[in-house]
Amino acid sequence: MSEQMIEFYRDRLGEGFDSETCRIIPAIVRDGNDTAYMITTDLALTGSDVFVGSEIFKSVDGGLTFGEPHRLKPYEVFENGIRTIFNIDSLHYHTSTGKFLCFGRTTHYADDKHPIAVHGVSTCEPYFSILDTDTEEFGELIPLPIPCDMISAIPHGQIIEDADHNMLLTFYGSARENTRSRIFTVLYSFDGEKIEIVKSGTPLLSGPEHIRGYCEPSLARLGDKYYMTIRTDDTAYLAVSEDGFDFAEPIPWVFDDGEKVESINTQQRWLRFDDALYLAYTRKTQYNSHVFRNRAPLFLSRFDPERLCLIKESERILVPEMGARLGNFQSCDVSGDEAWISVAEWMQLDGIKKDEWKTCVRYGSNNTLWRVRVVKNRKD
Repeated sequence: MSEQMIEFYRDRLGEGFDSETCRIIPAIVRDGNDTAYMITTDLALTGSDVFVGSEIFKSVDGGLTFGEPHRLKPYEVFENGIRTIFNIDSLHYHTSTGKFLCFGRTTHYADDKHPIAVHGVSTCEPYFSILDTDTEEFGELIPLPIPCDMISAIPHGQIIEDADHNMLLTFYGSARENTRSRIFTVLYSFDGEKIEIVKSGTPLLSGPEHIRGYCEPSLARLGDKYYMTIRTDDTAYLAVSEDGFDFAEPIPWVFDDGEKVESINTQQRWLRFDDALYLAYTRKTQYNSHVFRNRAPLFLSRFDPERLCLIKESERILVPEMGARLGNFQSCDVSGDEAWISVAEWMQLDGIKKDEWKTCVRYGSNNTLWRVRVVKNRKD
């Protein structure tokens, strides 16, 4: 294989906040031509994971620049003192129907301090919706069928659309008989209106050493194999599959010199090129202990599919550390030689104190929305 070289270009797509809320987890989706959308989630700084709405930004130049935001109508229900909202987890442009889809889950709150937990698990129901490109609003929430009985099921990560235009999604969530989070894949068909299950995979369930289990998977395919990166309480894991449905026992992420990649209780995502994979992640360093769970800076390294590790000398910093966490982010496939990472400076530490944003500001953060365009060049 020829040596892989990358270049990256870091853009600010927005910045500034009001000290009461901040934008988080910007996600970009493109149609392959001139239209693209970016959706951000609004977070109240009153507690941990208190989501209060979303905004959508449109681009007419393929995502290079975006217009002013439009606030999406809220999917919010109040009943018996419980607030239920819909959170967007993944975006996808379905090529055969030309539809922009969002996949997500409901979250329930009792007092806007933290999601309600049942037996230690936040209950979430999966849904999808179709974007109306004329109004720039999502349509009705449609229940997303899943192949098993779960008290929590979250569609998360990176979608793979196959030659038949079926979509392979990864889920994580908890069953009634065992609340440790498990991971499974589902292949869906989509006819422009409804989604149906084509095939589902065997769930991956962790042992009791992982208190919360396997969480927040992201999926990639390279050659004839599928690779899934996984979050756990103690470190990041990699699982490999021949078909995308049945995965081998996950193994901890390591560098090619055997050093453990100390990505603790935080997600990772793939940059998916035509003949190479790169992993974006955060990890513990000697200089980021002041950042919640060491979630900044945001790193990128090349994946070695033969040795199932990351190439240490390839590691780059995609987004620098400036006090705020960067551990929740999104990726966007652009072409066989280009992929994007989008991330926002999350203006909290652990979400316990309302004025935590002041610490982030002291280090230089101001809720900047970052987009990093990563381009792979080939040196033959």
